[in-house]
Amino acid sequence: MKLKTLTPVHIGDGEEIIPWEYAVENKHIKIYTPEKIVSQLREKFYGDKLRNLLLELRNEVRDYGFSKSLGEFLRERNINIEEIYRVETRVPLKNRTDYKGIKSFIKSRKDVYIPGSEVKGALRTIFIFGVVYEELKRKNAYLYNSLKKIIENALEESYQNPRKRRDAWKEADKKISALIFRDNKDAKYDIFKAVHVSDSESKDPSECLYVDAVKLIGSSRQFFELHELLKEGTEFSISIRIDENVKRALKKVSENPYVDYLTLENLKKFSREFYRFLYDVESSFFSRKGLEVNGLEKVKEALGNGDFILRIGKHQGFLSLTIMLMFYINKKLENFYRKVYRAVVQSTGREVNKTRKLTSENKPLGWVILK
Repeated sequence: MKLKTLTPVHIGDGEEIIPWEYAVENKHIKIYTPEKIVSQLREKFYGDKLRNLLLELRNEVRDYGFSKSLGEFLRERNINIEEIYRVETRVPLKNRTDYKGIKSFIKSRKDVYIPGSEVKGALRTIFIFGVVYEELKRKNAYLYNSLKKIIENALEESYQNPRKRRDAWKEADKKISALIFRDNKDAKYDIFKAVHVSDSESKDPSECLYVDAVKLIGSSRQFFELHELLKEGTEFSISIRIDENVKRALKKVSENPYVDYLTLENLKKFSREFYRFLYDVESSFFSRKGLEVNGLEKVKEALGNGDFILRIGKHQGFLSLTIMLMFYINKKLENFYRKVYRAVVQSTGREVNKTRKLTSENKPLGWVILK
């Protein structure tokens, strides 16, 4: 299969590229590693000259912190060293106050890839939504009552002990997953053991990444973080396969009533249902804020074409990651959703779920299609 980005995507590796690991050159950022810097300085200089340069570099890192970058240090001394890779930046970084850490995109060695676990996690979310959505339409009283009990217990625990409300909701999420994926049996019976998603092919970061700022919309709090982002239209080869032998074995030993839902056709169908609702919520939010968002029209077009849509990576938003979308879109459960949201999110204003993240070009993050 091919995975194609509709909007910018950030899948982080938990690391930051600090200003002393990059240089700004016109509209590009050149990325280095400490090992590469020291190695190339050793190739160009030796003896006292090398020792003094390394001491100067150490002292400037100590004295200037993030208010200066490696690029400045090299330009001041007319030193040229080869970067690991370079990427375009969509935000100008001209002054010392602009220098920030850049959230780095996950890589294998130096090449960019999409982890199979990231895609599989998104498939699990839409599968839970799809099964619950279909079963509740069929008035499955057992599932309804089971979900209701899990969520009400978590809600009660959240209000009784506010300090542990996140733990309560993590536990509720685990119980809902256990209910759907393994019918509350041992984890070895999880029906997604039949789903195999490979890591994608790797790509040169210079070809597919750029740097942009991610900002928070709908909040008085200032939020401005630099990220390495996948460009829109980037394609990766990836393998997604459902092992029918494993499915049959799991159905036989676990008797999970939801095994038969696990087909690629159903996953595609569930993705359309889930993301159609999510698109409506997102576009309505931005419309109320009077914002013109670039990229949602591609999502709308893909939904209209019946494409297999997913949302992956960081800054997807609360509703993309949980089945709480089901309660949000149900008017009868709107007050219940508000209680749940306030219990889950530690600090919120009068309006629930009132913020979104966009790039500096007003593009949402994380939307991809599988082809």
